[in-house]
Amino acid sequence: MEYGVTFSPGDMHLHAYSNADWAGDPSTRRSTTGFVVFIGSNLVSWQSKKQGSVSRSSTEAEYRALANTAADIAWVRQVLADLHEYLPEPPLLFCDNLSALALSSNPVQHSRIKHLDIDFHFIRERVQSRDIMVQYIPTEEKIADVFTKGLHGPVIPSEFGSLLDLEYIDLSTNKLNESIPSIVGDLFRLHYLNLSNKKLVQAIPLELQKLVQLTDLDLSHNSLEGFIPKNFQDMRGLLYVDISYNQLEGPLPNNSALREAPPEALKGNKGLWGKVGALLPPCNEHGSKKHRKRECLNEIRAVSEIRHRNIMKLYGFYSHRLHSFLVYKYLERGSLASLLGKDDEAKELGWSKMVNIVKGVAHALSCMHHDCLPPIVHRDISSNNILLDSEYEACVSDFGIAKFLNLDSANCTAVTGTYGYVAPELAYTMEVTEKCDVHSFGVVTLEIIMGRHPGDVFSSISSEASSSSSSSFASPAPEMPISDVLDQRISPSTKQEAEEVVSLVKIAFASLNPSPQCHPMMKKFSQLLSSTQRLHLSKPLHMKTFGELLALDGFTT
Repeated sequence: MEYGVTFSPGDMHLHAYSNADWAGDPSTRRSTTGFVVFIGSNLVSWQSKKQGSVSRSSTEAEYRALANTAADIAWVRQVLADLHEYLPEPPLLFCDNLSALALSSNPVQHSRIKHLDIDFHFIRERVQSRDIMVQYIPTEEKIADVFTKGLHGPVIPSEFGSLLDLEYIDLSTNKLNESIPSIVGDLFRLHYLNLSNKKLVQAIPLELQKLVQLTDLDLSHNSLEGFIPKNFQDMRGLLYVDISYNQLEGPLPNNSALREAPPEALKGNKGLWGKVGALLPPCNEHGSKKHRKRECLNEIRAVSEIRHRNIMKLYGFYSHRLHSFLVYKYLERGSLASLLGKDDEAKELGWSKMVNIVKGVAHALSCMHHDCLPPIVHRDISSNNILLDSEYEACVSDFGIAKFLNLDSANCTAVTGTYGYVAPELAYTMEVTEKCDVHSFGVVTLEIIMGRHPGDVFSSISSEASSSSSSSFASPAPEMPISDVLDQRISPSTKQEAEEVVSLVKIAFASLNPSPQCHPMMKKFSQLLSSTQRLHLSKPLHMKTFGELLALDGFTT
């Protein structure tokens, strides 16, 4: 394997480091959990993720992080047991918060914090049964800090130069404001470097040309000046470059990544000139080899950031200059589009499972938009990219054109995605937001309800939108029965099913409001679908019209 986690022979002692950044998010005051898990000297698992709720104290935040780490250790231990590999001693968990450590092993203190969710109490039982051991470690020795806090200074530390096996660097959320140090050029194995959205100054160092394995380089939104080093033309592995919004000038080096760069990757500079492509190739299997490899690397980055039951699980990948492939969990039922096209399978599915599929997609998008930092926008939600397991549980797949949102500036891009699902506002704003996925979610929801892509409904849509509901999409004629647009192969068998289906219709049209500002966020939909709240039907479904549906209280943002 050219890229990926390496594993060296050695002892089989399982140990982990846990950390939390209490109330680190300035807008939500949520804390961030970070941990790393080792088998011997081999890094096997890690995570950096915003916690699901606000912690009332640093102790609570650290304890939640301990519990998450303990759960991951249990998973690694189970994987080893499945491979008939057994640990010589209990796993060791390191933490620098003495209060959290006391709570994990002292039942008297533990009982005093009733507000902690019961889910997190299991760590105490594991400690008492010696399934796991916890131990204090000084803060300066705890390596999990890098997963929860930015670099503390304005300069990239000189210690980076000694990390010769480093392959991936993303410092886009740190507060760097000096020049790019030449030591970065010594990281010969590096294939991804993101130093965007900083206040980096001076020229791009000549030493970067030594990064012969580099495929992705993002230096956008800085104050870099001068010419781009001519020796960039020797960086033949480079697939993607973004140098927009700097003070660069002069000729572009003769490098294919720069020649094929989209305009938005070069704009906002003093005066760059040279032969460049107008746009990147379309995002599909017919694109260039370099573009497909970039999509492959982008998908690896996106999927490795997320662990969610409704997002495809990545087992591994292989990357080579000639071939690249990803290894995912196999899902037996195939794509949602394929299932909807088969009458027998659609009838067997029934409305309850259809509703559950919509819930799964909503939960996945909510996680990407609200629980990931930075937020991830999929940009290609369609029935072809939603796969189903043997129990018809939905999993969102194909993250090749997913975008990590920059929270400090606009996220401009070319229009991309699957025709019929792309948000129309993207064509004239060229700006990616979470609302782009919300529109696609609405289309997929209608497709599930109707049993086919709703293009024919869109083409016959009346221009009359209900003025009583600011969040409803321009709908079919008010007198049209709702049952006319439902999948005729299936009929709701109970009043509860009928109310759930009508609620989905309401959600779908709320997602397709012509004004993107009125789209509810995916978190709102996820919460609605998780609750028992449904639209009440005062008459049989076949007698309910769209006019009556839109007159009901709508969803607000």
